[in-house]
Amino acid sequence: MPYHTEISLLLVEDDKTSLEICRDIIALRFPKMVIHTAGNADEAMAKYKDQGHKIVITDLFPSKKAGIKIAQQVCAINPSTIVIFITADTDTRWDTLQHKAKRLCLEGIIHKPIDIMEVIAKITEAIGILNSHREHNPYDE
Repeated sequence: MPYHTEISLLLVEDDKTSLEICRDIIALRFPKMVIHTAGNADEAMAKYKDQGHKIVITDLFPSKKAGIKIAQQVCAINPSTIVIFITADTDTRWDTLQHKAKRLCLEGIIHKPIDIMEVIAKITEAIGILNSHREHNPYDE
């Protein structure tokens, strides 16, 4: 699926090995995408404020507070940013997460262990949403 080179992604994960593997695979699949990484919520928000990423994939982190906080702050800054959550908590369900993070720009949840094909599918879906938004609002960049 074609996309503009200005689509950038912020990948937030506290496990450095998982972060690097995921980043490398995403970069191979989406070679024109600008990918930044962060290992914690503070670093993520500093990079988001500096770069204004279109897609944010974030680990929920312990007790779900950090990931939800990132999503709340990102969506407050730019509601058209797409946020995708990753979690190792198999009890976390999408409907419950949507309820906790009311009215946020959420797109989905991926459970660990990460299925990279699911990550690629979610990113492709997000690109489609962004392209559709851009077609309907060409001056809303």
